[in-house]
Amino acid sequence: MPKTVMSRQVLEAAPVRALVFLNAVGTNPVVRRHLADAGYTDEDHRQGWSLLQNAAGYEPVAPAAAS
Repeated sequence: MPKTVMSRQVLEAAPVRALVFLNAVGTNPVVRRHLADAGYTDEDHRQGWSLLQNAAGYEPVAPAAAS
């Protein structure tokens, strides 16, 4: 089986696509219900947000100021 290589462009677009997906799932009850019927859980949704925050370098607490 050939090894899959993703381009830089595909990798850079992934966080934006994840944001659009998570936003739609989190704000549209019809979409959320259809995904839930297919096995999508609240934990899956939390994990998606967590992974996106990690990819973006999000820190919930501001870093300490340099002294």
